[in-house]
Formats: sequence, structure tokens, C-alpha cells
Amino acid sequence: MGSAKRSSGPQGIRTNSGATYFTKQMGMKKQHLPSKICPVCQRPFSWRKKWEKNWEEVKYCSKRCSGDAKKSRH
Repeated sequence: MGSAKRSSGPQGIRTNSGATYFTKQMGMKKQHLPSKICPVCQRPFSWRKKWEKNWEEVKYCSKRCSGDAKKSRH
């Protein structure tokens, strides 16, 4: 009886550009996550799982920056 070869590690989906993307089951590489610039601290911040459903509405990188923005409006 022959034995099937098994590969070690997760197998991703390779695109024409050579980048490897992983399916939802395997996760996603961090360098491929979308990012934005926080208008308060001017630092970049990346997509997080908890922002999955409302990423378009996310403006601030943290609760602190959100609070600081509200304070500066008054």
C-alpha cells in the first residue's frame, strides 16, 4: 500500500503576483490587512477582527483617541 504525502504547515492560495493569501479557516497574513491613519494621533492602525462588521465606520485607533477627539470638539 502506498502512503500519501502530507505537507507540513498551512497551505495558502498563491496569486499571480506571488503573494500567498490564506483562506478564512487558516487566518490571514498581517501584512495584507487594511490600515488607516488615526486623525488624532496620526499613527497608522490595522484592521482587527472586532472591527470586521464596521471597518468603514472606524475612525480612531483606540478609545483614548476617540475620547480625546470628543474633548477637543467642545
